[in-house]
Amino acid sequence: MNNILTTALTALIAPLTAGTAFSFLMRSGSEKHTPGLLFHSIVPKTGPGMSVLSVKRFEAFLDLLQKNGKQAKTLSQHFSENSTADQETVVLTFDDGLEDFYLYAFPLLEQRGMKVTLFPIAEFLGKKTTWDVINCSKQHCTEHMIKKISEAGHEIGSHSLTHLNLPWLDDRRLRFELKESKQRLEDITRKEISSISFPFGSWDQRVWEFAKETGYRFATLYRGHQKSQKGHLPVYGVYRFDSPLDIYSRAFPKSKWSISRAQAKLMTHFSKGSPVWKFRKEYTVF
Repeated sequence: MNNILTTALTALIAPLTAGTAFSFLMRSGSEKHTPGLLFHSIVPKTGPGMSVLSVKRFEAFLDLLQKNGKQAKTLSQHFSENSTADQETVVLTFDDGLEDFYLYAFPLLEQRGMKVTLFPIAEFLGKKTTWDVINCSKQHCTEHMIKKISEAGHEIGSHSLTHLNLPWLDDRRLRFELKESKQRLEDITRKEISSISFPFGSWDQRVWEFAKETGYRFATLYRGHQKSQKGHLPVYGVYRFDSPLDIYSRAFPKSKWSISRAQAKLMTHFSKGSPVWKFRKEYTVF
């Protein structure tokens, strides 16, 4: 139970600690890699939750990319083309595979010829969210939608089978979450699923080793940027309070002193509390 209490306290205290904030700001723009952004929900009108963005702001952000001659790539394209420090390209990723991606983001991306990586939760396709603390009524893409998105040239990756906090699982359940989600999505897309985004941004070396053993080659890192390894791409979250310029500056900071990136790093701490708040029977306290 100590691990659970530590996670809960960190989620509450760390974002409010001045020393933590300063250390994030010191490191916030120093990483030398192709920038990656993490979106969740794109909706006409923002409701509860922080990881939502209005269609209007998302469209304005895409227009900023085009205006400045920036390109969007999928995660697998980024690694296959060896663009490890390409400052003219951004990797756009979307967690959860929510229906609003298909309804609102997908058409805007298609209009501009931009390709992204979508990470659906395999067990929740066509269902409503139950694991989210706030947005429990969110609808997920159907299998048909995922197939259409894949056929349009966007990458489909895995966000696990049931959105469990992977480091808290025993070996058997961890392997099942990784392998089963990969297989189901491959059956739908008829393509290899080589990328993963870890639920709640939670991962450790054991999780990554199991992921590689299961057949994943690439991963986005919402947290733990400083532990990035081969095949990892650090990504910065996008939130409801972000303006289009904030999002653009997060991807392409003008200097290493990026307030926008510092804000994004601080926000990652709040996701640590979700698995504590909705504790699942599958979790093992080590």
